[in-house]
Parts: sequence; C-alpha cells; structure tokens
Amino acid sequence: MSPSADSVPPKSNGLDPNNPFNKIWRGSKDGSIALKPMPKFDDPYAEREWIKAHLAAVFRYWGKMGYAEGNAGHITVRDPVLPGYYWMNPINVHYSTMTVSKLVLVDPNGRPSPYGAQLPINSAGFFIHSAIHEARPDIKAAAHCHSLHGKAWSVFGKPIEITTQDACIFYDNHSVYDNFGGVVLATEEGKNIAQALGP
Repeated sequence: MSPSADSVPPKSNGLDPNNPFNKIWRGSKDGSIALKPMPKFDDPYAEREWIKAHLAAVFRYWGKMGYAEGNAGHITVRDPVLPGYYWMNPINVHYSTMTVSKLVLVDPNGRPSPYGAQLPINSAGFFIHSAIHEARPDIKAAAHCHSLHGKAWSVFGKPIEITTQDACIFYDNHSVYDNFGGVVLATEEGKNIAQALGP
C-alpha cells in the first residue's frame, strides 16, 4: 500500500516534510495541530541555557536507561554564543547525576573554558566529537554511548538490520566504522570516525 498525498505533515506548519522525524506523527491537515519543533531563539544566551538544561536531562535519561559505561560515551552540543565551542559531559561523572552546573564548555583546543564547569573532560571524547563537529558544521549535537546491546551488535561489523519497526529509524541513516584502532587518543582516529559517518 503506497502512502497517501497527506501522509506527511503539511508544509504549512513550517516543518520539512522530507525529514524522517516529521513522518512519524500526524496532526491536523491545516497545520493547526502539530508536534512542536525545536524552539527558535532571538537571544543566544537564552538558547544556551535551554541547551544546557536539555543536555543535562538527556544525560540523566541515558543514566536511567543504563547507557553509562564508566568513562565512555559523550554528548556534545554546539554553543550558540561562542563559535567553535561546545558543551560536553566531564569525565568521571555518572550520567544519572548530571546537572547543568557540571557541564563543561570546551574550547576549540579541547580545554575546559572558564564559562562552564571547571572539570576535566575525556580525551577520547574530545578527539571524536571535535572531529565530528569540524567535519559536519550542519549538525548541532553528537552523541554516542557504549550500551550493552550496541557493543554486542558492533562485534558483527555490519549495519543494523531493518527487521523491526524500531529499527526503521536507522534505515539509510547510520554507518559502520570498520577500522577501529582502539581507544581514541589522537586527532587522526577522531577524523577517521567522523569521515566514516559520511557527509
């Protein structure tokens, strides 16, 4: 059965009908009932506070879901005030205990800036995420964790099979890094990972 002409949200609500996320919900045809998009801000400092609050909440959710694994795994979000800077979790702070006050604003050289928590960050997280943000100026955030199921699947070295409804979000939307060189402690390995993610 092929989708009908109105199977994606109407363009009148300002959302991109080709974005896969916008295909999973339905509102009114005239656009008066729609899933709220990400908020837009006139004040970059207000946007910064919104980002930090939501980033801390995501970490706590990941902690609740069991996605924390020692010092591994990071989420970074570009700072709307300082170009080239991004917010990141500090090393040795469990996801489930993350608060806004513990988030580190990392400078372009991979060092904690004076505008966030004065805590150290994970070197591998810096090398991976800085390379991703540099290679993909179109993205605002990058996230990875070392979940039990993700690690188990990764040993096969192949894409996620689209065998269930829950896996459909990954269709033509993920890649496999087949040149793992161990813990990322150098710029080159971070660049290799970013390149493997594709354009």
